[in-house]
Amino acid sequence: MTAIGAAARPAIGQRRRFMAPSSLADGAVAFAATFVCNAAFWLAVWALGPILFGWHSVALVSGSMSPLFGVGDVVVAEPYDGSALAPRTVIVFHTPGSDRLTTHRIVSVNSDGSYRTRGDANAVDDSTPVPASAIVAVGRLRVPFMGLPVTWWQTGNYPPLAATILILVLAVFFRGGWPRDDGPRPATSRPGGLSRLARIGVVLAVIAVVATHFSAAAFAATTPNGANAWGAGTIFPGARSSTAHTISDASNGGTAVNASDPLSYSGDTRTKTTGNWAAAYSSTRYFELGYEAPLAAGQAVSGASFLFDWAAATAGTTVCFYFEVRKASTSTVLATYGSSSSPVACNGTTTLQATSTPIPIVTTTDIANDLAIRVYAWHSGAKAIVIDRATITGSTAYQSFVLYEKSSTDRSTGTATTTPWSLSTAEGTAYASAANWTTAYNSARYLSFTFGAYVPTGAAVTDVTLTHTWKGSTAGKNFCYFIQVYNGATLLGAHGSSSSPYHCDSTAAWVTDTISLPEAASVANANAVTIKLYGWNAASGKSSHDLLGLAVTYSLP
Repeated sequence: MTAIGAAARPAIGQRRRFMAPSSLADGAVAFAATFVCNAAFWLAVWALGPILFGWHSVALVSGSMSPLFGVGDVVVAEPYDGSALAPRTVIVFHTPGSDRLTTHRIVSVNSDGSYRTRGDANAVDDSTPVPASAIVAVGRLRVPFMGLPVTWWQTGNYPPLAATILILVLAVFFRGGWPRDDGPRPATSRPGGLSRLARIGVVLAVIAVVATHFSAAAFAATTPNGANAWGAGTIFPGARSSTAHTISDASNGGTAVNASDPLSYSGDTRTKTTGNWAAAYSSTRYFELGYEAPLAAGQAVSGASFLFDWAAATAGTTVCFYFEVRKASTSTVLATYGSSSSPVACNGTTTLQATSTPIPIVTTTDIANDLAIRVYAWHSGAKAIVIDRATITGSTAYQSFVLYEKSSTDRSTGTATTTPWSLSTAEGTAYASAANWTTAYNSARYLSFTFGAYVPTGAAVTDVTLTHTWKGSTAGKNFCYFIQVYNGATLLGAHGSSSSPYHCDSTAAWVTDTISLPEAASVANANAVTIKLYGWNAASGKSSHDLLGLAVTYSLP
């Protein structure tokens, strides 16, 4: 007999089993375990099922697509069929110059059919356009969390991985409720069901399949970090372009005239005078500069500064300024230095005053390649100011650099006037020779253009190309030219000659020449290119030059 309230003893030779909790607790355990098992099963089906039909399942291992896509989410993607894609489409593509895959969103479509992309969480677009040939798949579905075990495994974060496996195993074990002391059960606890041991085996098998597949996908499909910085020591192959800002004009056959960009150099007597400012600060009056993008993407930047030299145009007055650092592509304000009540500096003379203001917001070359500076100023006499230099300096792990303007917008009067640097783009704002050319070649008559130094030390340079857009002055009259390529005073090579010019044209319409410069394909030469252009004009007229760009293709292991 068994006393009331006493627990029954197991028969001799019978194992003691777990004591069952109350029916309510038993039901709660069964419900929770079933929920976990079903959620894991259906997430796995959605993540892995499309693979059977040739689709891709890509685990995200960074937060560059947050907040919509988190670390550990899986993007189920349809194979790309080559059709045109619209902005805001999520695509999986080969990272330029690498076998890695990236999952980012299309921002815009370029005129050549390539795509500009960006991670949703990134402040700047990806540095290199994506050609259609690099696209692997188009994102169609997000499956949350299923890639987390891969991320934990890849990063060596084993505790949450182990905890997840343990939870799944326990969920399978308790899916039918708390084990009860009601005698032996058949191997199948319910019709069509699996034994607990079999269920555990199935879950472990699913985990193994998911880990195997998504580990491969994760290692092959890592997305860049939020700043899209690949880190020092890796610069993928690509062409980076810059424009000549130093011009020496000897088209008159006498002493060469300095015709360089007035906003690029200090103390060269070349300055720019703005319109008349208000006597007090106004948010609608400013001078804005957009800068070129000559740097390799993904590199850390240190010591960035804005160099600004300026003075009042009228004696006896005072000029003050502060400025904003903006993202050029969107005009988003990244940081503000100074304010209307606490300006960066003031100048009460007509003598140029040099300022150098640190701009620590510029931490990567991706930010540096998409910069604008908006200067707010006010003038006690409501007059103009004179600007001598407005450049950005900084350093990467490989070199120091200077960024020069590609355009400026003067809204000092309240009405905006934008002036591109004459050689930066082929849009009609051109540099015209200071004098008329002679009708025949003359060795004393030339234009000299010098480019900046942007190729990092140790890079492997594979190509240097000059793009030149130009025209003569008179229709029906030939303008002819050839060029010589220098590193300082050292002649590297020539393209054309006085007897066999590189190009002649009599249409007086814009012509674009693309000239390969293999003689400049080294770091030392590419960083010191000077182009000397010798010209002659059958009409004894001038020549105009709308674009002079140097594209250097290089990589750094």
